[in-house]
Amino acid sequence: MALQLKTHIDQTKILLVDDKRESLIAIEAILEDEGYTFIRAQSAKEALKILLKEQDFSLILMDVNMPEINGFETAELIYKREKLIDIPIIFITAYDSDEENFFTGYKSGGIDYVCKPINPELLKIKVKIFIELFRKNRLLQQREKELRNSNNALEAQIKDRLEIENELRLRNMQLSDAQKLAHIGSWEWDILSDTITGSDEIYNIFEIQRNLKKFKLEDLLRGILPTDISNIRSAIAQSITNGKPFNLFSQILSETGQIKYINTRGQTIKNEYNEVIKIYGTSQDITEINKTKEQLRILNLLEKMLNEVYIFNENDFKLIFANEESLRNINYQPDELKNLTFPEILTEADEKIMREKTASLISGEKDKIILFDNIKRNDNSCYPVEIHIQLIDLGEKEDTVQEFSEKVFLAVVLDLTERKRTEHQLIASLKEKEILLKEIHHRVKNNLQIISSLLNLQKSTDQDNEVNTIINDCIARVRSMSMLHEKLYHSDTLGSINFISYIAELGQYLISTYKGLNTNIDLEINSSAGDVNMDMGIPLGLILNELISNSIKHAFRDRQEGIINIDFDVIDSDQFCLRFKDDGVGLPQNLDINNVQSLGMLLVKSLVSQLGGNMNIHSNSGTEYEIKFAKK
Repeated sequence: MALQLKTHIDQTKILLVDDKRESLIAIEAILEDEGYTFIRAQSAKEALKILLKEQDFSLILMDVNMPEINGFETAELIYKREKLIDIPIIFITAYDSDEENFFTGYKSGGIDYVCKPINPELLKIKVKIFIELFRKNRLLQQREKELRNSNNALEAQIKDRLEIENELRLRNMQLSDAQKLAHIGSWEWDILSDTITGSDEIYNIFEIQRNLKKFKLEDLLRGILPTDISNIRSAIAQSITNGKPFNLFSQILSETGQIKYINTRGQTIKNEYNEVIKIYGTSQDITEINKTKEQLRILNLLEKMLNEVYIFNENDFKLIFANEESLRNINYQPDELKNLTFPEILTEADEKIMREKTASLISGEKDKIILFDNIKRNDNSCYPVEIHIQLIDLGEKEDTVQEFSEKVFLAVVLDLTERKRTEHQLIASLKEKEILLKEIHHRVKNNLQIISSLLNLQKSTDQDNEVNTIINDCIARVRSMSMLHEKLYHSDTLGSINFISYIAELGQYLISTYKGLNTNIDLEINSSAGDVNMDMGIPLGLILNELISNSIKHAFRDRQEGIINIDFDVIDSDQFCLRFKDDGVGLPQNLDINNVQSLGMLLVKSLVSQLGGNMNIHSNSGTEYEIKFAKK
């Protein structure tokens, strides 16, 4: 029968499984001062019943030798359940010298052994370490879950943003159709065949022959003044590159010798391969804008635009017109706005600055300028905007519209509030991801250090020199990976590390670790390869760990000093080359390197294969390894 013996605020639960009640009591007595909660089970079946109801154990201490179902079989049954697979199991056994039992225990999923008679201090240390490791792993899993949730939220935000942009694009298309009433023609350019189809008004605007059902871009550009053609080509090329709409003004020399002014808007169309295949848009003849009838018609169209539109005088910047969107955003009445100048509703550009900015429009040097500023609302709050300003020549005044001067500025204002908010959200999300990734690398490094500490602890309890040598090699391998995660934790990019400093740190660590074997070993490092990513860093680090360790231990026998050279370079622009050379005794003459079965050499071969590379070995005045593999 299961019995809960002790509770603690931390609620760290340990399941004790042993068919002998006195053994359970003894273990509890050893650990009772640590504040754990214990659940007893005196058989494998009883333990499995408990685990069916409760899965929140931090550790299981289980005797190996139990009747009916032994500890190894019980562990295999426990780990078949996904909810229990992360709970560490430490076996308690009296077979302290039976290696077969050890391998059976590790194969069944156990993480460690405690041999009888139990050493109380060793048991406390092991229980504390593995419970802490279990807690940290659970915390890491929680952080990973939070990161996935954050990514899902960001994807949802991006999806919402795309839906809004698609809706705005549709409204712009509908607005373009409505503008046909004001000398606006529609057109579509098939880029692949270089053919343009257009409405009747397009033929009138660009004075194209009516018998041409389809025409080329050159036919459309033929009447445009040469000074405007380069701007048109540049705007089209930029739109094809970034997929954004374009809006430009151009001039046409008509057959009567008069200059016509054309406003053209365009938008790209992409296929399923994200390739631009067509551009469609509208062109409007705005030559007669100085006439009252045309002014009112254009003003009516501007009134319905989704963007903010302002018109102000060229001589005194006095505001003449603002559409509904503008008035709604700045919370002014039309009569109130007409008492202001355009610079007065901006926070950065005063009248002097505005004159400097618009001078290039007045001189004809430019046909459009773009400003970034903030617009002030009636309540003195502000919002960021992008302002496109053009100068429109109205010609002679019309008595019906007295407030218009001969020339006016047309300002189209884009509200950047949502864009700025999205940028801030993306920056904050990316910063959060960087922090989480750094934390993951830090946790991995700490866990590797715990493993290294456990190996050192095992080494201190084992007097077998051969076993200690193997443990030292394992510690060095773990340390080489721990260094990589430490480098990434301190890296600014999180995706790559400075491999030169890593090689130097790893080499000095290994020389220091094996310093009893030689008195003085110099490490010379040369590299032109720069940084490497984690996928290459781990196998390269393990390869260098094996080569440096092997050289220190075997290459300089009966000598007081030696040199190890490591070169890591890029060759043929698409390959890395790692050269490792020492000036030691070299390889034995009768050694067949292809048949060497040592763990270190087998590991090096496996890691080279993992990198997709090849390795050549030479033994001449020392030993040289040359490893080449492709850049990824």
